[in-house]
Amino acid sequence: MKDPQQRLEDEKVGITLMECFQPQLAQFQMHHFNKMIEKMGGTVEDPYFWIEEKLDGERMQMHMTKDPNSEGGFRFSFWSRKGKDYTYLYGNSFEDDRSALTRHIKDAFEDRVKNIILDGEMITWDPELDVMVGFGTLKTAALSEQRDPFNATGHRPLFRVFDCLYLNDVNLTQYDLRGRRNALETSVKNVHRRIEIHQYQEAQH
Repeated sequence: MKDPQQRLEDEKVGITLMECFQPQLAQFQMHHFNKMIEKMGGTVEDPYFWIEEKLDGERMQMHMTKDPNSEGGFRFSFWSRKGKDYTYLYGNSFEDDRSALTRHIKDAFEDRVKNIILDGEMITWDPELDVMVGFGTLKTAALSEQRDPFNATGHRPLFRVFDCLYLNDVNLTQYDLRGRRNALETSVKNVHRRIEIHQYQEAQH
């Protein structure tokens, strides 16, 4: 659950484009549901909070920047929550012939986007059953996608994006969640079962 008014703290989340940083992590709660809602601190003016499905994958940040030296004009980097570099797996450009993801998402960004940092979850998707596959299958699916990138039925990586932290040279961590969500939705377009904006339900205190 997320409070839409919540801001990220700049001093704790130092952001540099194309460099890994520690993402904001969810807090594990043992409280009763109503206690959790109270702790989020809703107000009469803004009593709303967001509920998102928990995804069974690997937390991932994706950085993209314009780069005339990269095929396709953009360069990518991918990092896990623990700072492991997965660019070799998911792709360093739109034309990376070893990419398990980037070569499939050429239409995912609005023309105005020159650089961006996205936060999300990389999950394994079964396109035949159209369901998420359990944790522990992601790397196998990505390696398979590298070898056979246009297999319509094999398991594949799917990047579900839930936050935009940086856009066109602007650090967005000073914006609240609604502001960052607006930046995300006006910059990124879903590419079916490759990269998708993670949906939420709005509830009220």
